[in-house]
Amino acid sequence: MSPVRRFRQWLGDRPLPAWILGALALQASLAAGLWLAGALAGEQLWAAELSRHTGALFLIATAAAEAAAAAFVLLHFERGESLRPAWLVLLLAACARLAGLLVVGFGGGLAPLRELGQFAGGPLQMALLGLGLAFALRVYRKAGLAGQLGRFDRFTFLVGVLFTVQLSLLWPAWAEPQSAGSGLIARINWSSGPLLSVLLLESLLLRRSATRLHGGLISECWSAYAAATFLSILADVGGWAAIHGQLPAAVGALCALLAYPAAAAYALGPALQATAILRVRQRTAVRSLTASATP
Repeated sequence: MSPVRRFRQWLGDRPLPAWILGALALQASLAAGLWLAGALAGEQLWAAELSRHTGALFLIATAAAEAAAAAFVLLHFERGESLRPAWLVLLLAACARLAGLLVVGFGGGLAPLRELGQFAGGPLQMALLGLGLAFALRVYRKAGLAGQLGRFDRFTFLVGVLFTVQLSLLWPAWAEPQSAGSGLIARINWSSGPLLSVLLLESLLLRRSATRLHGGLISECWSAYAAATFLSILADVGGWAAIHGQLPAAVGALCALLAYPAAAAYALGPALQATAILRVRQRTAVRSLTASATP
């Protein structure tokens, strides 16, 4: 089977993730179309502004999809089930990201509100996400299914750590000229870098652990969180490196666009888990119907 047919089959078996990836493709096409229209018209300002608004709507929509899918997953875990606390905290993390995007998007030019939104969608969301992933890791370890990082996982984690260190090194260059006007929340927001490294390690370990037990959709769920974290690291580091002249502006703009597939990957995590739950429910219903029809 060709890769294209295999991918189409993958999408057909996963309708919820397919919608998210379709929205990502639409956003990418729209951004490319606006850039081309601005280039042909000789005026990039209006195209860049319109692209910024459509991008903000896409980020909010994916965050809402992430929160809705996480809530669906949580509702299908009974009280006392081992993974229920993990998905409760993952739902809170999704809500924090959604709230942060809404505050930043509709807070106007108020700096305190913007900083608060960045805190909710940055360190707070990442801390909650890290706690939820830690709860899930504990469940797998208690079941004797703790995974070990493979070569590709170790390479991915090393690259993520190196980029995070680079982001941390940019802090003194930014903080000194901004120290007079930066508040406590602005400084706390810089903890996003180290938190992203922790999230990357946790999600990679969960991916390996789930592969030993479930594989399939469950492993893909944690892989999506790993991809989201890695893409977030690249987007943050690339943007700040471009601002401080360590990367060309074009490369920095390209890295900033990685925030869109990162947002889609965050939404794919709970969407894949929800797909697994729906698939189990469908199979259970078919078995029940077959059993009742059998004389």
